Amino acid sequence: MASGDALVSALDLPIKVIVTSWLLAIAYQDMRTQIVPNALTLPAMALLGGWRIVHWALYTLRNVIIRLSMSSWNWIQRSTSDAQAPAALRFMFVAWVLCFALWELHVIRGGDAKLLMGLFALCPSLDFALFLIAVVFILSMALLLLRLHTRAPQEIMSAVVKWVKEGPPLFTQRRLEEKGERYAWVYCLSGVVYLWLLW
Repeated sequence: MASGDALVSALDLPIKVIVTSWLLAIAYQDMRTQIVPNALTLPAMALLGGWRIVHWALYTLRNVIIRLSMSSWNWIQRSTSDAQAPAALRFMFVAWVLCFALWELHVIRGGDAKLLMGLFALCPSLDFALFLIAVVFILSMALLLLRLHTRAPQEIMSAVVKWVKEGPPLFTQRRLEEKGERYAWVYCLSGVVYLWLLW
């Protein structure tokens, strides 16, 4: 095992505990105040996003040194995760752009977007993205069914007919503030489950 892999393995449990605590703090704040504070999201984005950039830069530097055949630099160890650094940085960048676009289009709130950016800096992979989408979809459908199960079928049908006649609502800041759902806890739950079971 390379020394980089040994270090990552030794830090695995403390990292999981720290990230879980961070996600629980965000979920608690969102439930209590309906705000995901910048103090909890921006440092994580900077730290994790910065790590992805540094990791990519070290990987690139090592490859340049090897190509230039500087054999005196053989002490630079390479962990198995180094080869994934460029792909991870690209995926993180694309995910951040998409999160920012969803925020600007008023599909999600700013705090949620920054939370997702932090999560995608931590887990920049298609596996995590698909897992997150699946959890959000399943929980959204469960919450919708819970909400609808107390309503009469005629009431549901009239609401659907009204929605179809008026057309789908455009995403606006006002509509997001008035009718938008709080999903930070869903993103946090997805992150915790993925971190402990699949990371």
